Amino acid sequence: MKIKFIFLLLFSVLSSKLLFAQAGCSNVYYYDNDSDGYGTSAVFGNGTSEDFGTGQYLSWSPLTFSFPTPLNNLSSFYYSVTNTAATSDCWFYFYSGGNVVGSLEINPYNGLTFNSNHSFSSPLNGVTSVVIYSYWNPSYLNDLTFYTIPSSITACTQPAGYTSNNTDCNDGNSAVNPGIFDICNTIDDNCDGQVDNGMYYADGDGDGYGRNPGIITQENSTVTITSTGIVLNGSNNLGSYGNGTNIQSQISFVVPTTTTYTFNWSYATTDFEGPWFDPAYYINNVLVPLSDGEGNILQSGSVSIQVTAGSTFGFAVISSDGGGGEASLTITNFNGMSNITNGVFACSATAGYVANNDDCNDNLSAVYPGASELCNTIDEDCDGSVDDGVNTFYADTDGDGYGAGVATITCTGPTGYVLNNADCNNNSAAINPLATEICNNVDDDCDGIADDGVPLITRYLDNDGDGYGNVLSPSSNCFGTFPSNYVVNSTDCNDNSSAVNPAAIEVCNNIDDDCNDQIDEGVQSVFYADADGDGFGTSVETYACSLPTGFVTNNGDCNDGNSSVNPDVTEVCNTIDDNCDGQTDEGLNTFYADLDGDGFGTGSAVITCSPSNGFVLSNNDCNDNESTIYPGAVETCNTIDDNCDTQIDEGVLNNYYVDTDGDGYGFDAVTESFAPGAWVLYTPSAFVLVGTPDYWIGVSNKVQFVAPTTETYTFNWAYAVLDDPDQDPAYYFINDQIVVLS
Repeated sequence: MKIKFIFLLLFSVLSSKLLFAQAGCSNVYYYDNDSDGYGTSAVFGNGTSEDFGTGQYLSWSPLTFSFPTPLNNLSSFYYSVTNTAATSDCWFYFYSGGNVVGSLEINPYNGLTFNSNHSFSSPLNGVTSVVIYSYWNPSYLNDLTFYTIPSSITACTQPAGYTSNNTDCNDGNSAVNPGIFDICNTIDDNCDGQVDNGMYYADGDGDGYGRNPGIITQENSTVTITSTGIVLNGSNNLGSYGNGTNIQSQISFVVPTTTTYTFNWSYATTDFEGPWFDPAYYINNVLVPLSDGEGNILQSGSVSIQVTAGSTFGFAVISSDGGGGEASLTITNFNGMSNITNGVFACSATAGYVANNDDCNDNLSAVYPGASELCNTIDEDCDGSVDDGVNTFYADTDGDGYGAGVATITCTGPTGYVLNNADCNNNSAAINPLATEICNNVDDDCDGIADDGVPLITRYLDNDGDGYGNVLSPSSNCFGTFPSNYVVNSTDCNDNSSAVNPAAIEVCNNIDDDCNDQIDEGVQSVFYADADGDGFGTSVETYACSLPTGFVTNNGDCNDGNSSVNPDVTEVCNTIDDNCDGQTDEGLNTFYADLDGDGFGTGSAVITCSPSNGFVLSNNDCNDNESTIYPGAVETCNTIDDNCDTQIDEGVLNNYYVDTDGDGYGFDAVTESFAPGAWVLYTPSAFVLVGTPDYWIGVSNKVQFVAPTTETYTFNWAYAVLDDPDQDPAYYFINDQIVVLS
């Protein structure tokens, strides 16, 4: 009778909840033993089935499962037991090193199924193994299927202790995962398959470039060089059945010296028809199968083979049947490894090693990527082409040293060939890049331009025939021949009108007639803006050929915002300069004080539209303190100028004569003689003789009398003249004897 016993350890950090695959969910989560956020697909004791047998696992001979990586934070585990017969005790002991850190006893009996989730009082750390044994009736404990922590779980939500990726390359060390920076410690810290991420390659010829192994891959095949060997992965079959020649991935090198190569190989394939001849090594393209075509899908072995210098030696994964399946060949302990990698893994380059493996010939220092290619049948620049771009020759048909046409690549040029293709006419030796350009309408020097550098003569199109050309229509040649409508100058500003040219006379037509870049200069009239429309403008001016709307020909308006103000308006009394003469209310309202109230004023003018009392419009009163004296008053004989005509008692004086003998009758001894326009003014104390300006020759006037008695006369005289005193003298006379006074 058999009891099927299933033991499942469950890893839980946060709780002791039972973990099951959840139906209907497809999310896969991977066990993360070191809690660094990166899981692994490696199984911890997975899928082991054990038959206890009678008395096999008693206390002195227990069943032990060791974990490849110590388990931490183990807080619970799950078990399930079905017993169809008698009772059988089972014990589980959890060890950390040699110490028991947890245990559990179960008693399955009477065909019942026992399953439970057991939690430890404190999580267990550093668990390295679990030991299982029975105290009695061990014969009932056969076919034990024992599982430790599952590598992955399918669930709807992420369980504790699991993560969504399986990229950890060491799940027992939280400092090793894809998120860590690689450091120089001989460990693959970041799980990229390289230790310390530094492969340095031998630079045998010292040119700064390391050796480059020959690698060929097809489809998804790969070749990987590691620190321990070479891994060649082939994809699904590419060839037809039995051809044995379709290489999927390969790596090779040229053997530097005759030697014996040794290596170990291991092989695996998923080809359902078996390995056939998938893995091989080869010498000079002769394939030597490694695997047994009738053997297992997993095979391995060792090889020792002598290879002569100069041979091509390598490894390959090939396709040799019609079935499907991928193959992998791993080469280790290869004593010729330096010929393939020619390098070492290290933290820094040592002498003779470089970080690249780009050299195509590590025996010649003149051969490396970027080297100058020489004509020597060697690929100096490692671009896969021999003597490329070194000597390219072109036919020189005319023998002028310059070629043209199709290139010929060779180290030594044929006769009649040169290294350049710069000739633009290979049929004329006079035409080449070194020829001198001459005036012949030919590109002599092959610069793409005919007659360039030769002195040119330029003329300009005179389209309107006015003798002046258009600067925008030049024509140049070195021959000096032009059509008849081309001229020497290029000063026409309108070559479509013969009336427009530099010699034309400017007229007022809104056109630059004389081509001086000015329009109607000197021929326009000036007009002034008349904003109020009164016919008079202001200083705002414009020049035009005809009177623009809103403008006039004069600028006499002093207020262009009031049409009632302009030079033609009659001045009115309104404190405004109505007629724009610069005066306000002039000639209208000038008043003078009339102190004596006689209607006539005098003194300073007072300008106002409404004078106060005591002011009149006239200022011709000659005495404003006497109301009887004013212009127009009746003159009376009172020695006063009563009528303000600057004469005193004019027209009212009486003539009195000397009555020498006292008889009451006087004697008129005074006679007067006047030229036209002259006159005599008599006063009680003096008399004035006034000559005439219109009397050119002779006495203007004189006064004379007969002296009644002999006596001495005395008098004072005063003389004024508007002419030359020599021509108009004053004098007195006695009996026609003249005595000049002036």
